[in-house]
Amino acid sequence: METNILGHRIRLARTMRGMTQVQLADAIGLAAGNGVSAIERGLQSVSVAQLETIARTLDVTAAQLLGETDLVVGAAKGVA
Repeated sequence: METNILGHRIRLARTMRGMTQVQLADAIGLAAGNGVSAIERGLQSVSVAQLETIARTLDVTAAQLLGETDLVVGAAKGVA
């Protein structure tokens, strides 16, 4: 059973968007290196603000990243 749902879903949404970890890190203002990798592996937590920024960058909702709804890239369009 997946214990790191958030990290797994961030990785999935990132790859669905065709983004690298470095590209995501740059887009959300994380230092390059292991930042996104650590989040995806569940080694680093994210704040609510970071979660919202990641979701917006990946064009999904925070609820999708948290596993509350199905992950559909582009679903965040029109969401305030």
